[in-house]
Amino acid sequence: MPVSEGDNAGIWAQAALICGTTEPAVKLLLSIFLGYPLAFLFRAKIYGKSITLQHLYFASCGIALCYFNYGFDVVHSLGSVFAVYLLLRFQGGTRLSVAVAYIYFMGYLLIGYYMTATDDYDITWTMPHCVLTLRVIGLVVDVYDGKKAKDELSPSQKEVALSAVPSFLEVAGFIYFFGGFMAGPQFPMKRYLKFTEGSLTPSKERLPNSVQSGLIRGATSVGYLGLYLIANQYFPIDYLFTQDFKSRSLIMRHVLLGCCGKLLFCKYIVCWMLAEGSCTIIGITYNDKDVNGHEQWDACANVHLLQFEKSTQFTEVIQSFNILTNKWVANYIYKRLKFFGNKQVSQAITLIFLALWHGLHFGYYLCFALEFGVMKFESDVGKILASKPRVASFLNDPIVKPVKLVLLRIYIIIFLSYCMIPLSIVNRTKANEVFIDVYYSGHILYFGWLVAYPLGKCVLRLTKRNSTKEPTKNE
Repeated sequence: MPVSEGDNAGIWAQAALICGTTEPAVKLLLSIFLGYPLAFLFRAKIYGKSITLQHLYFASCGIALCYFNYGFDVVHSLGSVFAVYLLLRFQGGTRLSVAVAYIYFMGYLLIGYYMTATDDYDITWTMPHCVLTLRVIGLVVDVYDGKKAKDELSPSQKEVALSAVPSFLEVAGFIYFFGGFMAGPQFPMKRYLKFTEGSLTPSKERLPNSVQSGLIRGATSVGYLGLYLIANQYFPIDYLFTQDFKSRSLIMRHVLLGCCGKLLFCKYIVCWMLAEGSCTIIGITYNDKDVNGHEQWDACANVHLLQFEKSTQFTEVIQSFNILTNKWVANYIYKRLKFFGNKQVSQAITLIFLALWHGLHFGYYLCFALEFGVMKFESDVGKILASKPRVASFLNDPIVKPVKLVLLRIYIIIFLSYCMIPLSIVNRTKANEVFIDVYYSGHILYFGWLVAYPLGKCVLRLTKRNSTKEPTKNE
């Protein structure tokens, strides 16, 4: 007996209920899981075969997954494939192409956000499209860099610059590469081309020895998924709106906020590591050999799990979480703003771009404004401690240091979660409700520091200047 559309809807609804999430989220997760059988099929039947066949395989799989999730909204990504190819075909390597890429593809994404926006965090066609947007902009810029003289390029630009405009099939296969289309990871066209040509890994003749590494990443992701499903029964994000949360002490509310926020990060880790696992099995994550001659398969790692889980500074969090997006932004935005001659201006513009890339909700801009405040706070406090050798020596005492690290870890979990609230609870009224319950502690700490620290330095400077003046003698 055939399964009706209503029965299918019921299946997704039941799966969403079991997982404690939404139907689109279940479909997205299943699509990322499907990367594993697709990866093994590629290894068994297509690896090392015709390059055209490889491009067709990646493109068709990506289009099918997109249609499975978003139906006829697949036209948005298809349109972008044609648009970027035509742009490269007729204007590739020019400044105009770069300007058009940033304006058109970011503009298209923002219009998509506007058209699909609700008061909740929704999974629509704009989710893979935001990944696609960075991918196509990076592609256009890489072709532009490829037309420059090599001595004009930085080492990182030389690694990814393209000397020729890719074919339509190469563009389609790259954009729809199923291991990274739905939720990342980001990687440049040059890596994709090297992989399909067989020059990325040490041997074109033998299959990449990457299955074990890929399955380990996938198994770790499944472990995090299990922890999330269990813990989410006790600390779902909606718990922050319950009377039980509101009745706790201020310190306990901060601790519980940290617990709920920690689960939000688990969702990202699950998706990224799961996608990375299928990419690794295929072999596109090859990253040369280590000092002992062992092959490394971590070129597309979007999270350094151990570093992230033991980080005691926000700088360490940024270095270990959403690595490839941060790397993309560093290469294609931040480092190209050197002409300002001011790191903080470049950082502010970069964060504004990231906020726009995430969407139009006010919470995204607040999240990255908090990040700016956090980084300034951490940098300033670090400089203050570095200028106080006795304090630094005390904090690094063998007895004191473990206590310091535990307290810093708790601080990171709580205030990282605090900063994530407006990113995950996009409804401004609801996010405000949580902030009120913890007395806007993060706002006061980080935004207050941006004002208080410069004023404090100014007052100290004036005090020192007055104290060094000699008193006027009465004649």
